[in-house]
Amino acid sequence: MQLKRPLCVAVLLLCTGLFLVQLTGQKMAEALPKEKEQISLGGRLMQKEEKNGHLLLYLQQVQILSGAVAADASNTNNKNSNSKMGAVCYLQEGSLAQMPSLGSRLIVCGKVRYFAHAENEGQFDARAYYASQGYDFQLTNAELLKVSREADRLAEGLFRLREDAKAFFKAYMREENAGILSAMVLGEKSALDGDIRMLFQRNGIAHILAISGLHISLLGMGFYRLLRKCFLPIWVCCGAGVGMLLLYGKMVGVGSSVFRACGMCMIMLFAQLLGRSYDLLTAMAVTALLLVLQKPDSVQQAGFLLSYGAVLGLTIFLPVFQTETEYRIQKILQERLLPGIGILLVTLPVQLWFFYELPVYAMLLNLLVIPLMSVLLPVAIFAYLLRFPLLLQIPEYILTFYRWLCIKAEGLPGSIQIFGRPRIWQMIVYYMLLFFSLVLL
Repeated sequence: MQLKRPLCVAVLLLCTGLFLVQLTGQKMAEALPKEKEQISLGGRLMQKEEKNGHLLLYLQQVQILSGAVAADASNTNNKNSNSKMGAVCYLQEGSLAQMPSLGSRLIVCGKVRYFAHAENEGQFDARAYYASQGYDFQLTNAELLKVSREADRLAEGLFRLREDAKAFFKAYMREENAGILSAMVLGEKSALDGDIRMLFQRNGIAHILAISGLHISLLGMGFYRLLRKCFLPIWVCCGAGVGMLLLYGKMVGVGSSVFRACGMCMIMLFAQLLGRSYDLLTAMAVTALLLVLQKPDSVQQAGFLLSYGAVLGLTIFLPVFQTETEYRIQKILQERLLPGIGILLVTLPVQLWFFYELPVYAMLLNLLVIPLMSVLLPVAIFAYLLRFPLLLQIPEYILTFYRWLCIKAEGLPGSIQIFGRPRIWQMIVYYMLLFFSLVLL
């Protein structure tokens, strides 16, 4: 294995350094309000959802307001805010007659509560997660005081499209399967059953619940190839493909995996347009660099590390271990097994760091799960676009099959092995040994 990609190596070292610094370092104290303090604040509405009977408003560019300032309606139109503070507001029941539009500026009052830190190993660290998303605290028992007339019409239209698709799935599928499909296609996890999420996670197939490269390639590259078959100019096809990716990313929310997949797919389309070869590792490095510069805290999140680790493992293991063969069965086994082995070896310490356990049969399950995704996703999308509910029976059967597989796998001996969280030095030694093994090969 030869190191011909200095950009990829540089980004890998940068992300590793940031991970270690943030893991051991202390953040500087910010000018944030006190716990349980009653405040008024202004901010721009970036996301909204209904959860457990409450309406949640996600505000960015948040500014703490005094009583006199909060009473002034003109403050909702303050477009020059340089604040990087964010807040999640839990509105009181019955406090809102109509949901505000995305992109509008709001003034909200309520009681400050900070997200909980993980108190035990393996517990979800809500404060670290929301900090990586740009949200510093929550506002409980919140009341909406002012709403500006300005709005992001595109974002609001995409939000309504997502809500309509979610309602369509819910109307013609069993509730638990509709929740799974909404998470897969729309990035909407509010209706996802917690027991099903844990079932998939314990068996190593929880990645199908996140918007990933498979989803993006089916949409972006699938749309591009469809237009190419219509004999349209390549610049039109590439532009339409990039536009499709931007709209889809805006609709589902630009998390780490979505940013990576959309960015890499766009680079692939630009390579097609310019007649240049596409290098997977370089594309991965470019998207990782952009994401880390924008959100440095993301390097500590499981989504970022697993997403980029999977691409790294997929890319570096295939050239090393794949051999030319005339036997079709051997070729199929290489194509199916080698990517899974590469992904497992690279992401193994990350999985143990966050989840402390390893699903033994995950690789075998993924051999059955992933190929069916290429059927499930397009059929679900076409069923909604064509308004043809009968097509949803195919995703219904596939999702039921997924759950059956997981239940049967858990009944096998030694299905889950608990190893605990590895130490930092153990992870460093592991990756050094893996690196030198690949170099020698």
